[in-house]
Amino acid sequence: DVLERLAKRDAPAVAAGESKSNIVSFCCLDHQKISEGVAWCRVGQLVAQEAEAACLATVPYAHRLGFRRLDWAGQTHTLAAPVPDAVHVAHGMGWLRPWDVVAVDGRGATFRYRHDPDPSWPFAFEALQTIELTESALKFHLRVTNTHHADQPLGLGWRPVFGKRPHARVHLEARERWLFDETSRLPIAREATHGLDAELRWLHGDHAFEQVHGGVKVRDEKLSLKLTSSLSRVVVTAHESRQHWAMQWLSHAPNALQMVQPEAHGVARVAPNAWIEAWMKIDMAPA
Repeated sequence: DVLERLAKRDAPAVAAGESKSNIVSFCCLDHQKISEGVAWCRVGQLVAQEAEAACLATVPYAHRLGFRRLDWAGQTHTLAAPVPDAVHVAHGMGWLRPWDVVAVDGRGATFRYRHDPDPSWPFAFEALQTIELTESALKFHLRVTNTHHADQPLGLGWRPVFGKRPHARVHLEARERWLFDETSRLPIAREATHGLDAELRWLHGDHAFEQVHGGVKVRDEKLSLKLTSSLSRVVVTAHESRQHWAMQWLSHAPNALQMVQPEAHGVARVAPNAWIEAWMKIDMAPA
């Protein structure tokens, strides 16, 4: 695998242009230094061990799109779901598709996904993601370009998934949070907040925040993580019965594409050949 070799600093063995399916997601082994313990997996593999984690690049939208319905430019599109009978779609389709390797060196790799209009998304776009390894961090940069002949709505983000140890705790500071309907799992109202400071074992469902500042800090018995981004919206998802949890940086509010004013909630109206971009960084140290 390209990224397994990259993690071992065997970059010369990898040729630019080498194509692999779904290699843009990764799992990090639980080592003191990320650069000494990175293993990479294909998308779709569930986090089965406590020591594993995975990450999705979410394009061309983030989080859920309610009832698979997209209204744009006077037309209504019902988007295809990756699984039968799905009520909603989530995280776009980039995490389900092959990405091509564009470039690899001793520090990182760049991947490209080109999308032609299909039932999962009716507009053409191109996503370019660069992942860089350092001694104590993972750095991500994502750019999404509208290659369609007309304006389209675009969003992006990342969804890292981590193993959940008994005393794992998450801390973030924010100014607003979204309340969710328990049945539809879609946001219904927004209220003021100071953020979140809680043990993950007691959290259930989605906890979505706006105007996050100072990053997201996670600490447990073994590790201390800090996740920062150019984005300012975060969703923390956890369930008492699951041994993993997820957080998501996103450029727009959950289900923003169905809100009365999508652009007021972060959805970008992108002209042909224009783009949106963002970065994320995961710093890790021993607890």
